[in-house]
Amino acid sequence: MLAGEGLLTYTPNRGFTVRAFPLSEIVDAYEMRALAEGLAARLAAERGLSADACIELENALTRGDQILASGIEPNAQRAEYAEINEIFHSVIHDAASSRLVSDVLRLCQQIPQTSTHNILAFEIDDIRERHRFHHRIYDAILAREPREAEALMRQHVVSVKTSLIRAASRQITTAQRNRPGQRKAAVE
Repeated sequence: MLAGEGLLTYTPNRGFTVRAFPLSEIVDAYEMRALAEGLAARLAAERGLSADACIELENALTRGDQILASGIEPNAQRAEYAEINEIFHSVIHDAASSRLVSDVLRLCQQIPQTSTHNILAFEIDDIRERHRFHHRIYDAILAREPREAEALMRQHVVSVKTSLIRAASRQITTAQRNRPGQRKAAVE
């Protein structure tokens, strides 16, 4: 099943290995996700939200506010926030009522780093900023402002991509600094 989803690579006489996704593919998937999520927000604003969708989004926003204001350990905050982040985006996808948008988003999420559940690599301040975007996106959808909802959602997803690239860059820099033989000789 994982191989069929493109997450594993088969090598004869060696078996399966986890597929590494190049940064360029991850960036492309985020760009596509920004377009599809923006369209989903626009369609949700044009078509309006059901009472149930409003309740789910308001509950997700309230719970996100509580999680991010809590003093719990950052990894626990990230894990709890990942759940409400997934709910927020899923409700908007459902409200868009577009099978094509859902299919494109499902395709984008085959690259694990682009999943709405994948926020564990981000700093809490980045997550707080994204949560503020959630509030603004919801307000635009509720006010039936499709262009504003679309623009905000695109900015939101692009900011996630930027944070991911920043985190990857920090990891690469740290790895390069810690490589044996790469350290600067002490000045005598």
